[in-house]
Amino acid sequence: MKKEKNATMIAGNYLYYFIFECKTIKVTLNVTGSHLPQLISNSTILVQSGEDEVFVFRLYNASLGYITGNGITEDDYVIEDGILTIKSSFIQSKFDEDDSRTKLIISYTLIEGDELQASFVFIELQK
Repeated sequence: MKKEKNATMIAGNYLYYFIFECKTIKVTLNVTGSHLPQLISNSTILVQSGEDEVFVFRLYNASLGYITGNGITEDDYVIEDGILTIKSSFIQSKFDEDDSRTKLIISYTLIEGDELQASFVFIELQK
């Protein structure tokens, strides 16, 4: 079975038959439906001067919630279709403020119902 097919299956039992030359094997696959939202792009990005930085999430039924850290505001990023884009103007301003700064740490939350998952992305200055 292809990985993509497994990722889109809903909870339930699935019956498969594998047929070989002299034998048929019956397999029941029990899908529990526990899809956890996750960051699927790299959590660390090296800054390319003047470019917005993009982080891609697989959300399933969750949503991207709070984006915080280093004074980031809603004007500094865009969330659309599971993609967090941090604007280059924000990134550049933070590195310009402090010549010794080499990394920005931004926290995010993934929210699904009553569940909340928090983690970080890192934007590093390429030297």
